[in-house]
Amino acid sequence: MPQFSNKLGLRDRHMHPVLVQSTHPCPVCGYGLTKPAADFTICPCCGIEFGYGDAGKSYQELRDEWVEYGTHWSSKVVTQPADWDPWKQLKSAALSYSVPLSQSSRTISNKPK
Repeated sequence: MPQFSNKLGLRDRHMHPVLVQSTHPCPVCGYGLTKPAADFTICPCCGIEFGYGDAGKSYQELRDEWVEYGTHWSSKVVTQPADWDPWKQLKSAALSYSVPLSQSSRTISNKPK
């Protein structure tokens, strides 16, 4: 596997260029992971550490929290892709999420009816 460097010059065998297609979408945010979301894999996009950070909460609850707090890129090591758009990512992964509107929320779903 090729080695890639991040902005800090650190090498990580799990860092891949943006064009690499992944078969492991994050169940929280839909970002393509290099390995399944289990056993302490950390999603660089939403920051969930599977097997730890997801304890006691559903993926839907974690997704709604990520959306509520601004869908920010989480990783300081894996560089955010230049063309990254969290809303397009959620839509292409067909993940539903709640968008807070004032005191209430409405659910937006990209899943077929």
